[in-house]
Amino acid sequence: MRERAHPISFGEMVLPVCSAEDFIIHKVIADRAKDWADIEGVLIEQGEALDQEYIRSWLVQFAEVLERPDWVERYNRLVQQLGGRL
Repeated sequence: MRERAHPISFGEMVLPVCSAEDFIIHKVIADRAKDWADIEGVLIEQGEALDQEYIRSWLVQFAEVLERPDWVERYNRLVQQLGGRL
């Protein structure tokens, strides 16, 4: 994830900020109502710029290890629902 971080200037500091894709992955794993609302917002804002293959690859791996296949299904449904807005 650190390799995918984007440097952001904050005053005199430069801070690494995770990519939108990694943000989505972390939010899916947190799995709160607010997290899914955040995911929807990122999907709408970033749209087709997102690397869906990267996101789904990691989601499948986490879902398998943590025995949560519903995460992948829910994410895919959300992407499909927003299809016209992405």
